[in-house]
Amino acid sequence: RDIGVTGVQTCALPISPTTKHLLTTQEMANILGISKWHLMDLQKEGKVPAIKLGRLVRYDAGQVIDELKYGAGSR
Repeated sequence: RDIGVTGVQTCALPISPTTKHLLTTQEMANILGISKWHLMDLQKEGKVPAIKLGRLVRYDAGQVIDELKYGAGSR
């Protein structure tokens, strides 16, 4: 499914897939090669999972990549 994020299927993560490190919006956007604004739009549309910690929003890179690769239900 194409949601306007290029290179997701060939994206090389700079972290281990087993690492449980929550990323900021900017860090996740940098990995995906998109703007943080586009990532926030995708999150608001329910196309990428996010973790809300009070006012903060964080992303699990593995979950985001899986969601973009395989679509809904991959979580």
